Amino acid sequence: MAMEGPIDCPTSATSALAECGPPNPGSPRIVYGVLTGSAMHQTRVPHVQQTWARRIGPSSAIAFFSDRADPSVPTIGLQPSEAEELHALGAWRNLPALRVLHDRREHFGCFDWVFFVDDDSFVFPRNLERRLAAENPAAPAYLGVQHTARKDLEWKDERARIGYAHGGAGYVLSWPALLRMRPRIDGCEAEYTGWAGDMRVGKCLSLTLNTQIPVRDYRGLHTEPPEYFVWAGASLLRERRGLWFHTSAQEHAPLSFHHLSGERMRSLAHSLVVASRGARGRVWEHDFSELGFREHRFAVGVGSEAAAGARELAEGGVEATPAGMRLLFGFAIEEARP
Repeated sequence: MAMEGPIDCPTSATSALAECGPPNPGSPRIVYGVLTGSAMHQTRVPHVQQTWARRIGPSSAIAFFSDRADPSVPTIGLQPSEAEELHALGAWRNLPALRVLHDRREHFGCFDWVFFVDDDSFVFPRNLERRLAAENPAAPAYLGVQHTARKDLEWKDERARIGYAHGGAGYVLSWPALLRMRPRIDGCEAEYTGWAGDMRVGKCLSLTLNTQIPVRDYRGLHTEPPEYFVWAGASLLRERRGLWFHTSAQEHAPLSFHHLSGERMRSLAHSLVVASRGARGRVWEHDFSELGFREHRFAVGVGSEAAAGARELAEGGVEATPAGMRLLFGFAIEEARP
């Protein structure tokens, strides 16, 4: 594999230290790796840059990995190995991108964590940073939505019968995991040339960590857009632990959604951020992403009006409550009626 072009300015890292010191507990340094392609440089990528990428913390960085170096983005250009079978689909980019991040760690802000995601995914950086602040950055970790190979595709290859993290929802690697994985990356790239990219990463980590299921399931990451899921409150989740396709926001604030159009990314970003202008004209932004996709009830009346509303709800089979409305950040404001 050869990397195309220089990588002098591919990222928004705020620091490029000569040597990386120990991790700072409670203040995670994350590099967000976005996998894209040259056909998406002027379509999907700008939506990422103008929505969730603006919310990454000052200690973090973002890098776009593509099949072509493009200084206008900018992107880091990668090339597939000579043995690659899936040139058009971009599945080959995961391992070369991880190699670049490992070999140039200082250039990417001396990160403690890698978060890889697709260019049609929406990420909640503030929520991810809060969650990773509670994790141990000194231990090997591979976090994501656990998947297995499709029976009609890679499952036919016995080597692919592993658990791996879904790439569209995003997956997290700690620096120690990447450090241990690095000696195997070249061999994995040459060996697994016909699989999905996220599966190649999972296989390489499976060999590195000597386990068939190296990934730890991480709630808050979603493989589809918000509309795909049935929104469920905490009481329903307690009653029906086997409920499929529910959002996990009642237990954890959302970390990502996948398969979003550019327009949906922008509408989602606008629904979670409130801007206000101060007395001197300065614009303040308030990020409500921690509250996203959770139910918040509140009263719409006072005195007898509120009491009458509560009685009406109770008569309709809804638990009597002084709150007459519910607010679901990211969706809409709806009446709390059956």
